[in-house]
Amino acid sequence: TCFATAYKLDALHQIWQTISTNLTVHRFQSVQKDEVAYSKMSCLVRKVLLVSALLSVCVVNRFAFGLPNLPDKFFDCICEVESNCNPRIGCVNDPVTLSCGPYQIKEVYWQDASEIAKESIGGNWMNCVTGADNMSCSKKVMLNYFQRYGRYCTGGREPTIEDYARIHNGGPQGCRLQRTVSYWAKVSRCLG
Repeated sequence: TCFATAYKLDALHQIWQTISTNLTVHRFQSVQKDEVAYSKMSCLVRKVLLVSALLSVCVVNRFAFGLPNLPDKFFDCICEVESNCNPRIGCVNDPVTLSCGPYQIKEVYWQDASEIAKESIGGNWMNCVTGADNMSCSKKVMLNYFQRYGRYCTGGREPTIEDYARIHNGGPQGCRLQRTVSYWAKVSRCLG
């Protein structure tokens, strides 16, 4: 999908540079000598241009949707399910890494959200999710994370509140994971 492609932009850019260089070399060495070579190169050039155009559209679409507009009740319920909405909970050891703050946000979650944020989110992860402004800062992190992974997880369709809750719990592909269904059930009960 466009969203999966957009995450590999650097690798695709390197491939594009290699192909461009090779095309330039081949253009001067082969095209004028052999009509078949020209025909093959024309096909390759068309393919490269098509891939470039698609990649450009994907990258533009990747950030064009903006931050999701979610009700406060959604954040209240995530907070309730994660920590009984305790703003002073600090960090809890998960089986793999620390989850911190009232929304139990991991450092990698904060990093992913911060990479696409238009402005700095809280300076650093720990300050953002456990500091004096942790509720507001954590919401900004979540919104940017949802912007980054919402349509990626859903395959391009508009994400629902359920999708966002499951992404919060299960990561970039959380809306597809069976293990996030029970998490959504808790959030859904809270939402009423």
